[in-house]
Amino acid sequence: MSTADSTRVTGLLPASTRVVELGEMFSTALAGRFLERLGAHVTRVVPTGEEAELDTLGPRLGDDEHGPSAAGVWLRQNKDTIDLDPRAPEARAPRRPAGRR
Repeated sequence: MSTADSTRVTGLLPASTRVVELGEMFSTALAGRFLERLGAHVTRVVPTGEEAELDTLGPRLGDDEHGPSAAGVWLRQNKDTIDLDPRAPEARAPRRPAGRR
């Protein structure tokens, strides 16, 4: 059993719970972290090339003032990440009429 699995709370969410975290604000990441701790599989979708609010928060890890944000590292723990350029044509889904699947 990995460390991530051994510290995760279980039984509060169905094992099939999947969450897509869209956004890089503190509140979005915190909500995703809570859901991850409750057993959800969380996937972050991050816009390519944009600085996240989480990267600007202190304190920093290590001796360098440009080191990673401790809050950002904690909030992103145990989440998968997908980089996506929302302006790229291949990132856009075709539009469908309302009410159709």
